[in-house]
Amino acid sequence: RLKRFLIKAGYRVTTMDASGAHGPVEILFSIIRRRQLARVERVIRRCSPRAFYTIEDVRFASGPEPLAGRFRGRPQLRSLISRRKGK
Repeated sequence: RLKRFLIKAGYRVTTMDASGAHGPVEILFSIIRRRQLARVERVIRRCSPRAFYTIEDVRFASGPEPLAGRFRGRPQLRSLISRRKGK
């Protein structure tokens, strides 16, 4: 649900299946501009209130433009979101 919302809102999301302390989890990676962070945090709390996430400062990212289309410019933050599958 959270992944679908972020993608629909125009954010690029990469997922990875992993194993957590209480079973399988899905990890979501996304690069988010600093000014968009408050909105994304509200979405996380609404969609997955028990989600664990970290916010890290990104100084450099190589490769193709990570945020295409309406989100142009250098990415500022990377958010790592983990949630239990089926929740």
